[in-house]
Amino acid sequence: MNKLNQLVWRIADLTESYRKDLEPQHILISGVEGSGKTFTIEKLAEEFTARGFLMVKNFYPHSNIVGAESLIKDLDGFLGKDAVVLIDDFDKLLLAMTKGEQKKFIVFFSNRHSPSLVATSTGSHEEFSKNHPLFDEFFCSFQIPNFEKEDLEDLLSEDIYNKVKGNPEFQKTILKLGGNLNYIQSFASVIHPNYGTEDCLDIVIEENERYFCYKFSTLPGVQQRALYGLARAGEIATAADVQRESGLSATNTSSALYRLEKRGVITKAGGKKRSVEYKITDYLFGKWIVG
Repeated sequence: MNKLNQLVWRIADLTESYRKDLEPQHILISGVEGSGKTFTIEKLAEEFTARGFLMVKNFYPHSNIVGAESLIKDLDGFLGKDAVVLIDDFDKLLLAMTKGEQKKFIVFFSNRHSPSLVATSTGSHEEFSKNHPLFDEFFCSFQIPNFEKEDLEDLLSEDIYNKVKGNPEFQKTILKLGGNLNYIQSFASVIHPNYGTEDCLDIVIEENERYFCYKFSTLPGVQQRALYGLARAGEIATAADVQRESGLSATNTSSALYRLEKRGVITKAGGKKRSVEYKITDYLFGKWIVG
């Protein structure tokens, strides 16, 4: 039984107990990109349905949600019913809401007759609370667990697992991939005696090139330059390093790094005050940028 299944059952049990007590309690699942948040919320939908909840509703950012007004209108019929609302990438949805809309959202879900809410967010709960202070005490929070080599047997098919379980280079790569399930599974599937680790990583990067292009293209130009500067500076770099490599002013560099961190594209990796170090959250995205 892998850690994600354990998390699914724990959240389902907790939500079920909240519903029995008629106390609206909402859950936020945080994790890095590709860590299994969408997988977890899809499994939760199956689990809630199996447990007999009358309504289970899935909302995703690419659906027709335009702020809190539209969402609440869609959910009015759920009041007083044994229902759970699942929202993937909730942090991205909040970016499209004004503070006024966020307050209406909180008021709606604070009603004791409201459905339970289970949502996901990229990054840590601390980052979410910092970026969205109105929701600081709104959720009971869970973090997607870090994956270790012992978890691989549950994630990979038997033949692939047997092929890579004794490969120390593969285990080092897992740490660099940050527990991204998609990358781990893709990387494991292309491992071959004739390929080195970097060859396998290049194949995975090529498979994800369209996604990387889209992800990069959605960033404003200044943030693109800062991100390129960070990628060129190395896996971990300071703001001064980024400024040097990007050619941006100190002010633009600082602003771009702040906004990239808020988006979850980069994270702090150490250092203090003026010597804070940053890294690109998605290791392969960083390699693609440099390439």
